[in-house]
This record gives sequence, structure tokens and C-alpha cells, in this order.
Amino acid sequence: MSHNVISDTQGLVRFHGDVFPKLHYLILKNNRITSSKQGMFEQLAKLKGMDLTENPIGYLEPGTFQSLHSLLTLYIQGSIHLTELHNGTFRGLRNLLHLKLNNNKIKDVHAKAFHGLRRLETLEINSNRIGGSNSDRNGWNVIFETSNLKTLNLGNNRITILPSQIVATQPSLQNLVLHYNRLSRLDGDTFTYSKQLNSLDLAYNDLMEVEQKHFQQMDRLQSLSLAGNPFLCTCAIKDFIDWLRLAEIELDAVDDHRCLGPVELRGKRLLDYSPSSWECKIKVIVIPFLCTVFLLLLLIGGAFLYYKLCKLRQSVTLDNKSATSGRKLRSECTCSKELFPMNGDITPSSEEVNLEAPLIQESLTCSSDMSELITA
Repeated sequence: MSHNVISDTQGLVRFHGDVFPKLHYLILKNNRITSSKQGMFEQLAKLKGMDLTENPIGYLEPGTFQSLHSLLTLYIQGSIHLTELHNGTFRGLRNLLHLKLNNNKIKDVHAKAFHGLRRLETLEINSNRIGGSNSDRNGWNVIFETSNLKTLNLGNNRITILPSQIVATQPSLQNLVLHYNRLSRLDGDTFTYSKQLNSLDLAYNDLMEVEQKHFQQMDRLQSLSLAGNPFLCTCAIKDFIDWLRLAEIELDAVDDHRCLGPVELRGKRLLDYSPSSWECKIKVIVIPFLCTVFLLLLLIGGAFLYYKLCKLRQSVTLDNKSATSGRKLRSECTCSKELFPMNGDITPSSEEVNLEAPLIQESLTCSSDMSELITA
């Protein structure tokens, strides 16, 4: 029934078990179905596969598939209007094994959107908009009831954080695809419980550094891709590169694993970067030590300079006070000599004394000022 004009505009589209009692596969690709509602698929007890790809579906009502207990595969792909998966969207699909939701515009996945999928083995939500600017949607915070998941494809999204518990709760996980996201770091315990993982794709993210501890617990890892990440080729990733050379792991697109920095190593193949142990020790131990010594010397030099400046300022202040005192003293002496010149035994007459009385009074005033200065 693909490539037709089947539409639910009037809400009349129904696929009932009384009409299709032996229906095993329902293929409704490329029609005009805009939403799925409860009652749309009822009593299709033998239905094993359904494909709703390339329909303009914008809403999946929770409970739409609740009577499809035998359904094993469900494909809802290629809808530019499907942006959200609500809690309980796939309720009732207790035997579903494979769910593909690729090439939609899904950006919000509620924590219990996959509630009831107890046997799910394959989940693909590739090429959507999961992540983005919403603070609690930057990662993949989804609760699974199943522990049988073998393949999880979240490639081509906007995920910045991958919570470790998502992988930790899936001990059977074998294939994990996270290429073309925005992951900038990996937690040390992200893959601690991924004992069965044999294929990991982290290509074209924002990873600048990776460490051996991120992967050393994956005993069965056979294929790894980190191509297109902006690696900083420093001693911080030396152990990882050494482990990669010795491990029996296929590195996909080897030539696309290159250093972005530092500048002198830009474009160098990741596997060709091999700093010596001594070089790394110098960078890790000697250089920080020298920087610490330099800072200490800088602090000591600054304290010493500050001390010298304080002493110099005190000295200049004392010199200024002494110079001021000297000038006042010399002024007093000059004043006294001018008023009472001592030329032998000449004694001024009473008339001269009377004429110079104001000058004598001025001299007494100067003497009083000098006395106050000396006392001070």
C-alpha cells in the first residue's frame, strides 16, 4: 500500500483485525498520514512488521500501537514534522525487536518514551536533532526497560554528553554509533561495563583528548573509529596511541585520524605521533617545576623591590624635613646679623636705638619662631 494518497485528515484511517485477520506486514510508505492515533491499528494479532516511512507524521499518540503484541519491526522514518517522542509512545509493543526512527526532526525524547519495549535489540535514531540548546536535552537521558539492546545508533545528532549509565545499563550492547555529534569529552567510566561492545563509532565529534582508560575495559572491541576529531597531539594521549598500536583493533579510516594541534604537528597522522617517554617527563615534571620556581622568584623579587621603595620614600621624607629646618635656621641667623651688626666696640646711641625699635621687635619675633622650631 506504499506510494498512495492514504490520509488520516478525516480521522477515518483504520486497519482492523476483522478486515485483515492474517495480515503479517503492513507497508504504508510514502503516503499522507500526518499522525497516528489510538484505534488506528487494532486487533492485528499476527502483524509482525510495519513501515510508516516517508509520511508527514507530526505526532505519535501514546498508545497507538498498544494492541500490536506480535509486532517485531517498526519503521517510522523520513518525516520532517516529527519532532518529539512522548512518554509511552510505544506502549504495548512488548515483543518489538527493531525500531528505526532515522531521518526525522526529533529533538525531544522523553525519559520514558521507550517504556514497555522489554525485548528491544535494535534502536536507530540517526540523523535527527537530539541534543541542541535545551539544558537537559544535551545528552541522552532515556530510561530503557530492556537490557537486551545490541545496537544503538544515535549518529548525526547534537549530543554533547553521553551519560555513563546509558551504556552501563546495556550489558549486551555490541554496536554503538555516535558519529557526527558534539561530544567534547568522555567520562572515565562511560564504557566500564561494555564488555560485549565490538564496534564503536565516535567519528567527527569534538574530542580533543582521549585516554586509554576509556577503552581498556572493552575486551571484545574489534572496530573503532575516531576519525575527524580535533586531536591535540600531546603527551596526554600518548598512552592511548601506544595502546592502539598494540591492540588488535581495526581503526576505521586510519588516514582521517590526524592531529589538529599544536601548530607544528597539525595534519600529522595520529598513529605517527610518538613522543619519547623522556620528552613527556620533561613536559609533565620539569616544565611545571621551572614555572613554579620562576613564580617564586618573581614574588620574592617583587617583595624586595617593594621594601626598597618604602625605605627610599622614608629617606626622602627625612631629607625634606631636615632641609626645611636648615632653611629656617639660616634665615634667623641672617635676620640677627642684619639687625645687630658687631663692628668692634661701637655702641649704638639712644637715638639710633629708638629709630631701630621696630626692627628689634621683628628680631625678637624671629627669635621666638626659632625657639619654637628648636623645641619642636
